[in-house]
Amino acid sequence: MSNITYLADKYDNALLDTPLHALELVKERIESGQQEPTKLIVISLDDSSGQYDVKWQQAGMTMSQLLALLEITKSIAINEMGY
Repeated sequence: MSNITYLADKYDNALLDTPLHALELVKERIESGQQEPTKLIVISLDDSSGQYDVKWQQAGMTMSQLLALLEITKSIAINEMGY
């Protein structure tokens, strides 16, 4: 990578990150072997118009597996938030 320091990395704040940079980080982790997912989902949200435009791309999973992954992730996030 270059010698650019992203604010999101410096302050450990995802709100300061960009979608493209986040995708690049995931790609780097997979290519380097840090992560070896057999399934993947990318969810995007465009709220610039005042409404939610949600899209996703899934790889290696069925729709029911996608739903199960979202539920598991929801539970983990709630736990990490301290609820």
